[in-house]
Amino acid sequence: MLDGGWVTAARTAGLSAVAAKRLAKIDSSVAAFIGCGVQARSHLKVFADLFPLTEIRAFGRGAENRDKLCQ
Repeated sequence: MLDGGWVTAARTAGLSAVAAKRLAKIDSSVAAFIGCGVQARSHLKVFADLFPLTEIRAFGRGAENRDKLCQ
């Protein structure tokens, strides 16, 4: 039995990583997120492995999720 939320987050971030690897510059260092929930956190983990990130820009409705993402 698997948690559907985790599977969805991992699959979506994985597909985005494939696209980003093909479309983004290899030395991209800034990632921006509109929305700071589960999807943003899973994407950040994957993108941090692919790119030399030095800056994260996060826009969301709630400070709690934004702060959690930025930690």
